[in-house]
Amino acid sequence: MTRHKKKFPAFLWHRRLGLLLVLFIIMLAISGIMLNHTDSLQLSRYRVNNAVVLSLYAINPKKPSISYKTEQHIFSQLDEQIYIDNKKLLSDKQQLRGATNAAEIIILVLSQDVILLSRDGELIDRYALAQHTEIEHISFYQNRAIIKMMDQTMWQADKDIINWQPIAPEQIIWEAPVQLNEKLKQQLLEKYRGEGLPLERIVLDIHSGRILGSLGVYIMDAVAIIMLFLSFSGIWMWWQRRLKQKNKKHRKKK
Repeated sequence: MTRHKKKFPAFLWHRRLGLLLVLFIIMLAISGIMLNHTDSLQLSRYRVNNAVVLSLYAINPKKPSISYKTEQHIFSQLDEQIYIDNKKLLSDKQQLRGATNAAEIIILVLSQDVILLSRDGELIDRYALAQHTEIEHISFYQNRAIIKMMDQTMWQADKDIINWQPIAPEQIIWEAPVQLNEKLKQQLLEKYRGEGLPLERIVLDIHSGRILGSLGVYIMDAVAIIMLFLSFSGIWMWWQRRLKQKNKKHRKKK
């Protein structure tokens, strides 16, 4: 009967952990070479706008966009950014609740404020309307600008759209959100993301693990510890093998 010599646990773990780290070692090697040649590869020149990559940096809108259409323009909100067509209009934490034409003026309503714009989108005035409740809808009905509040009360503006008076509830068709076409949707996403992220930063974050946030850092720390173990276990196994070879030679001489 032949006996199979049991391999030392360090050798088994050395092999298993080595196989586990293959992908990480390849990733570290490629990203390290790229970072060593940042200037020649022009990594800082190239910008990345991929939605999947940018989502790791939270550069995609957290909430679904909302849009309203007037005779001349489309107003859209992506998180705290409000756009007129494909241009940024303003930044605000309030939510966009509607937009409508009132003669030569565009009325834009947020959850608390009323914004008056010219037909070209130039700011005319902005003031707070809601205090104890938020604005829900707006409409231009029978030559009157009317706002409905969250508490179901309705308010009618004077001809200058400065003063508002409460009115009895009426059956009114309110301005409803619209769907953006794909072209405008992509233009707004590009505006929201800015120029994207430089490729150099992404490669650096891949190398350090920071592309996955704090979790990625801990993963790369674990990879580094395992690589240290592989280094020391490799040296230890080499030294043991060398001792065995010396012992064999010594026994042969005898």
